[in-house]
Amino acid sequence: MNATIDWSLSAAEYQDLFQRIPRSTLLQDAVYGIVCAKRNHQRVRWGLIRLDGQKAGIVQILEAGLLNNAIHAVLLDRGPLWLPGYGSDSHRESFFAEFGHQFPRRPGRKRRIIPEWSESPQACESMARTGFTRRPRPGYQTFWIDLRPPEESLRKAMRQKWRNSLNKAEKAGIEVVWETKAANISDIISVYKLDRSERRYGGASPDFVQNLAGEYQKTRGLMVGRALWNGNFCSAIILLCHGRAATYQLGWNSASGREVSANALLLWKGCEKLKARGIDDLDLGGFNEEAEGLRRFKAGLGGTEISLAGQYL
Repeated sequence: MNATIDWSLSAAEYQDLFQRIPRSTLLQDAVYGIVCAKRNHQRVRWGLIRLDGQKAGIVQILEAGLLNNAIHAVLLDRGPLWLPGYGSDSHRESFFAEFGHQFPRRPGRKRRIIPEWSESPQACESMARTGFTRRPRPGYQTFWIDLRPPEESLRKAMRQKWRNSLNKAEKAGIEVVWETKAANISDIISVYKLDRSERRYGGASPDFVQNLAGEYQKTRGLMVGRALWNGNFCSAIILLCHGRAATYQLGWNSASGREVSANALLLWKGCEKLKARGIDDLDLGGFNEEAEGLRRFKAGLGGTEISLAGQYL
């Protein structure tokens, strides 16, 4: 199978194809790429993948180079993405063979590849055959929620403990307020920054979240939920919409918010709003073995757990 990558796509052309792809990832969205490139002094490029001459998928990369690319870095995060009818293991291997041919390993070049490919022996073997070496660390893990079933079915899919928390929150008299303007989320960024510092967990920096919010506001992809209990701000979430999917970018809970399970209510109300605007799938964002509580919370909503095939050089 012959794979080619045409790097001449404009952002608009790329996004037109992006809209056709189920479960499109945030890190492959052109808006996300533009924010990263500006922040990190990189160049973003958009590629059209053809298999035997047929349009098959798209890919976004970030590059940085010095001395006419004698020193060069290329990053591919959670891609490529495939159009309906494509994306088999053989298609992915053909793509990475061509990608490795265009960006071969050499002195002065750094490659970082996080393929959107579920963990399996076949995936690891294919990446090795195409010249990529896996780093010794676990692959990225997340949960996907299919939002297309009726709301009743989504509630039945929840784990009992999570559904009980949601029922509790619905009876607590919590007020939920939705915001779509990045300029109005300074209180959320402030508490997130403090919480991140005190609890020492990873995730996106507060400045980066603010930058993302500003850009996704322009595309009407920003959804910010704020919970008020007894008139006091107690919990918040930020959702980012990209193509036919959305990502749970940030969540914060105060002690009082945890007491009334406000975050569960916000996330459920967010699912309802996403369904209403035609979003098919919600990516609940990453977790790892060191954050078992976060994993349990995300698992409780009843989605499909995925583990990707790791990071490659």
